[in-house]
Formats: sequence, C-alpha cells, structure tokens
Amino acid sequence: SDALFAELTESGEALKPAVARKALETALGGSIDGVFSSISFEAIAASLGQVHRAKLLDGTDVAVKLQYPNMAEAVRIDLGALGLIGRAYRRGYDLLAYKQTLGEMIGRELDYALELNAMDTFAERIDTDQHFVIPKPIRSLCGPQVLTMTWLDGHTLHQVKTMPLAVREQASRLLVRWFLRSVLEWGLVHGDPHPGNIRFQVDGDDRVRLGLLDFGCVQGLTASMAGGLRLLIEAVASGQTEPSSHWLSRFEAMGFDAELLSPMANELQALSQLLVAPLTVNSTFDPLAWDLNERIKLLLGE
Repeated sequence: SDALFAELTESGEALKPAVARKALETALGGSIDGVFSSISFEAIAASLGQVHRAKLLDGTDVAVKLQYPNMAEAVRIDLGALGLIGRAYRRGYDLLAYKQTLGEMIGRELDYALELNAMDTFAERIDTDQHFVIPKPIRSLCGPQVLTMTWLDGHTLHQVKTMPLAVREQASRLLVRWFLRSVLEWGLVHGDPHPGNIRFQVDGDDRVRLGLLDFGCVQGLTASMAGGLRLLIEAVASGQTEPSSHWLSRFEAMGFDAELLSPMANELQALSQLLVAPLTVNSTFDPLAWDLNERIKLLLGE
C-alpha cells in the first residue's frame, strides 16, 4: 500500500537526539545554539543519513541533511562482505564488477560536495523552466557530512492522488516532462526519484509545480547516450521497419556492447517498441497493461 511504501521512503530509525546533535555539531565545526533558532530532532530518512527541519536565525525554514556517523566505514565493510560472496558466485554473472559499480555509486552518495554540485547543475538547467523547483543550498552550513538547504514544502504523491483530475493530470505531465528534459536535453539522470523525493506545489488556481529533493544519486549522460536514446524513441514513434543493423547501432551509441547484443539483433526493434511504448502512443497509456517483464521474456526467451 502507499502508506507502507511511504515508511521506506520517508521514515526510518533516527539517531537519538543527543547523538544527532553531537554529530551535527561535529559536522558544522561548533555549537548549533547560535546557528538555528530551532531544530527538530524527529528526523526524516534520507540516503545514508537523515534530514532535520530547522529554522535559521533570520526565520528561514531549512532542511539539514546529516550523514550517519561512520557511514563510510560501514559501507566499506558491507562491500567487503559482498566481495567474499562474489568469489564463490559464478554462472556467468560478474558480481565483483557489480560490487565495484555499487561501491562507486555509494561513494558518490557519501560525497556531499558532489551532491551540492549536482544541485547547482540542476538549478542552472531549470532556471528558465518555471514548472520545476528545487531547494537552495545554504553554503555556509554545508560540509563533507552535512548539507543545509531551504525547506521545500508541497504535497506528496499520495496526497495528490486524491486531488481533482486537473491537478492529477498536471502532476503526471510534469513527471514525464522532468524525465524527458533531464535525460534528453540536460543529459542528467536523477537516480532516486521515489515518492519521498517528490513534492507537488499547488496554488489557488490548481496550477502545479514539481519539486525535487535529494540529489545524492545523479548520473551524467554523454551526448551519445542521450542522443542515442532520443533517436531510439523517434525511430519507434515513426513506425517504420528498419534493418536490424540500424537498431544495433542505436543501442551501441547508448553504450551497449554490440557483441553481446548481436545474438538478439533481429529482436531489437520489437524490444525497443516494448521499452518506450509509453512515450510513443497518442492516447492514454495504461501501465498495468504494459506487462513489460512477461512480454520481454516471450520475445527474448533465455
């Protein structure tokens, strides 16, 4: 249910207030008494940390994202255990390579300087698009284990689902617009767009803006990757049948290994039609009828 899923994305076992206060003061390099006029230690779960709502001395509402103490060491130990499993695991799956990639991704999430840069990058991209809003960092209160940013109010996805149809339609279009613009135009992927990181701001005229949170997992795309995906979508939308070599080259442009894909080259057009179906229809698309997993199994087999 929505309520149970929300527990995974917007709650979690928070640090005890005294522990959280000590960790925050360590991260900021001094007492927080002269920094915040108030701060709540009822934290909200975040990637590898927790978020506290606070108020600056000038009255600005802020979110303080605090990395859990010793999280980097805990991740290193967990990845070491995964490496031991990888030595015993075979059947053609490279678990050690998976471990390396996972480690690099988590390493980026632990680097709050990278997250701060990602916020800046997205802020530059959305500057001319009034459909989107993201928090603004308070740079004087940011560091390797802490990020402070303006608090972003808004309705959750679960709340919007109960609102009038006009609001729900705008919210849906904004989610698609965000995906298409960020991936195809800006060459950026927000890798953690779960409901806990999404807020919808609705004004008195039922006009909607999409708010995005948590930029700890952002991946940049090369021009060839973004361009290859754009060409793939356009090719499917055109409805024209093309040689298998054309489809293979499109996947190769996105970074896929042509040698590994060649055995299924004749099925790539049908596979592409399945994968991007929601983006190429001119009517309402029912995701429940998509049945992507089963249809790909039927198409590709083992």
